[in-house]
Amino acid sequence: LNIGAILPIHQHSNTSPCGDKLRESGVVQYVEAIAFAINQINQDQTLLDGIKLGMVVLDDCDSAETSLGQSLHFMPLQSIQTKKEDCPTGCTDYKDDEYMFYDVVGVIGTEGSDASMMIANVLKLFQLPQISPFSTSDLLSEKKKYPYFMRTVPPDRFQVEAMLHLILHFNWTYIATVYTEGGYGEEAFELFQVLIEQEKSICIGKAITVTPEDSVARYRRTVQALYDSKVLVVVLFTDQEEVRAILSAAKSLGLVGQFVWIGSDGMAINIDDFDGLEDVIWGSLSLLSYSVPVPEFQNYFESINPLKTPNPWFKEMWGEMFKCTFEPDREPDLPLCTNKHKLSDSPDYT
Repeated sequence: LNIGAILPIHQHSNTSPCGDKLRESGVVQYVEAIAFAINQINQDQTLLDGIKLGMVVLDDCDSAETSLGQSLHFMPLQSIQTKKEDCPTGCTDYKDDEYMFYDVVGVIGTEGSDASMMIANVLKLFQLPQISPFSTSDLLSEKKKYPYFMRTVPPDRFQVEAMLHLILHFNWTYIATVYTEGGYGEEAFELFQVLIEQEKSICIGKAITVTPEDSVARYRRTVQALYDSKVLVVVLFTDQEEVRAILSAAKSLGLVGQFVWIGSDGMAINIDDFDGLEDVIWGSLSLLSYSVPVPEFQNYFESINPLKTPNPWFKEMWGEMFKCTFEPDREPDLPLCTNKHKLSDSPDYT
């Protein structure tokens, strides 16, 4: 039985379906975490007696639209009217006009709530369960609309309440908010606004929407508007890409240290992605769901041999970390990658 997964492995690109670089080393850990869990299950005969699990992982490049397209690969084979004799591997997968369909019993993913909503609408048509370890939007709790969606993290309302408690604790009474247009950001902001109105002691001086597609100039205008409103505290209900654009705009305008950024989990979960902006993000506060490290997985991940792994993204991560290549014909200026390094030797490994 195969389990499908849709994860944001590469960076988003506005000019092509996918960016050239991995988002960060953590996304490769997500892939290997699924492989690690499946291996543990397969080795324990008391869990699924007589059943072996496999996996199919697809990259959505941190784009909700790409997530939707990738989810179509998990349409059940019966829905495209294939015949068993037409399937090259006993109907575990099927290629039709260069489009590969994978026979899966459920799907893990994806990270963004908006993307999870999109693929949930597709998967429910085929009664395929979907589990997201990341998506927090309360909208996904509507079982009538998303009957096959489940998550392993708390919904947004808890972190919104925590952010409000944080603001009250520091007695901040005049704030601004920036939120992503769409389900995740808008819904969190609306709940936050309701809670603020109930308190009656806090004023939202500015509320601005952003999108991943906004231009650099638009983000600069957003930050300039925050500065002009004379706010000190800015609450961000935004994903990684928008957070980075906001921080970059603040730096380009010479407003380092001007604001206290209060970030949702969209900021905290990607805190390692803001290299080059450390001076802007210094002093910020962000929230993240509590999770417990798994030492067995860390040992497994750090023991992977880059020369033997079938995971192409692990090799890509290794090449980026140690400035080497596995394809000397394509990248002749880089030294050949070896297994002599350790992941702990790289400052990019977290």
